[in-house]
Amino acid sequence: MPIEWYATATAPTAQQTDYKISKSTIVLSEQGQGKLPDGAAVKLGYDADRNVIAIAPATDGDKTAFKISRRGRGIQQQITAKKLFQRFGIAPVEGGIEGNFEEADGILIASLAGSGTTKRRRRTKAEMAAAAAEVTAE
Repeated sequence: MPIEWYATATAPTAQQTDYKISKSTIVLSEQGQGKLPDGAAVKLGYDADRNVIAIAPATDGDKTAFKISRRGRGIQQQITAKKLFQRFGIAPVEGGIEGNFEEADGILIASLAGSGTTKRRRRTKAEMAAAAAEVTAE
């Protein structure tokens, strides 16, 4: 009889996303950083019809380029895109939108529409009280 070895059951892990857009900042995960060419700056564009932000490498000396900076102590990097949001009248994103880049002609495309999935968050005391009151009313 062959020996069967013990192995832990591995749960499927959630797919890691390339970016998270929160307020007017684009945070790049390690996976998303790998899709950008090496460099300290990018050009950002906006397509209102598709509601997407385009990210392309910037040339040296480009005065309209956005700097990529390190975020906190981790390995994530961020692009502060406040000027882009103001210029095109994009409302700051509340709650955050996560997604994976689409690639077209060397340009990365980040959707502002979101993936339809909602992140779990802790309910406030007021929300919990309202839910409890709703249950007791029934």
